[in-house]
Amino acid sequence: MKMFIYKVLCFLEKCYQSMLKLIGVDGLLHIESIALIVALVGTFTNCWVWGAVAGVAFGILKEVFDYFLPDTHSVEVKDLVCDAGGIGLGVLICVL
Repeated sequence: MKMFIYKVLCFLEKCYQSMLKLIGVDGLLHIESIALIVALVGTFTNCWVWGAVAGVAFGILKEVFDYFLPDTHSVEVKDLVCDAGGIGLGVLICVL
């Protein structure tokens, strides 16, 4: 059993490292923060739909914020794609 758990953890670490190379730290932060928002709102309202709505609203508002601060932030499609992934992950957490 310990060997199985070790192999699963090694696999998850490889997946995480691959995602990190592909989308970077910023992308992972988008996924994790949106998933957390969706899961919290969905749990407290007992409705994953409200969690997803909150995730979409937060993701769009974050990009609008980035648009108005071009010196320190940038609007990227990659961020919106990562937000969508975070919404999916958050909904999955709510449903399970």
